[in-house]
Amino acid sequence: MVSTLEAFFSGKKDLFEGLYASTVDWEWKEYPILHLDLNVKKYETKEDLGKILNRHLEQWEQRYDSPYADRDLEERFLQVVECAYRKTGQRVVISPMKAHPIKQVYMQCDCNTGQRMLQ
Repeated sequence: MVSTLEAFFSGKKDLFEGLYASTVDWEWKEYPILHLDLNVKKYETKEDLGKILNRHLEQWEQRYDSPYADRDLEERFLQVVECAYRKTGQRVVISPMKAHPIKQVYMQCDCNTGQRMLQ
């Protein structure tokens, strides 16, 4: 499903010939896509997750000329979205991802109550 959405927002109309999507009144152009795939490994610590997020951010910062690499991850992500928009003039598509790896890192179970909580 994710690759279909990415093809759609990449303007690849030929892949949708014969399908309803090709008949819709849509301007087939390429949008900037930030795809974050966290299903490639198991994340045991916040540091593991931070490393993969940093790797993606470095690639996007280079692609969209973002000068904010010295900031924290959250601010860098927001700045990359803004830089991608400014550079392309198009809305930015943030490709969906599964939350499973994030839950591995941030969800912990309180043994006394059995309640799950973010850490």
